[in-house]
Amino acid sequence: DGDGEDEVDDRRDAPGAKSGSGGGPGAARDERKRAPAGAGSGRMSRIYVGAGRLSGIQPKSLVGAITGESGITGKQIGAIEIADRFSIVELAEEVVEDVLQAMRTALIRGKKVPVRRFVEKQ
Repeated sequence: DGDGEDEVDDRRDAPGAKSGSGGGPGAARDERKRAPAGAGSGRMSRIYVGAGRLSGIQPKSLVGAITGESGITGKQIGAIEIADRFSIVELAEEVVEDVLQAMRTALIRGKKVPVRRFVEKQ
């Protein structure tokens, strides 16, 4: 009977359904967060962005601003951490200086925000 098969197909395609391909819009996003994919040497560095969750910052707004202003590709961006008042973005080492230069005059969500190399406090 064709009706029963349609139900099975609907469940397989339902949001949140398990699939062997690991597909779905969230799959690529999760993979990007876990596996930094720096180009070239593979070395990654982090930058501090002086805007966070309370300013409405989302990963897509950071990626859009960085790629749009500096001309790098999304593959040169690794993990993104967003706190309430700041964000940390992992970048391929070879593009950090270019990104910092470009972002000094850039607007993120319509605001100029400080951007600098991230230095972990010891």
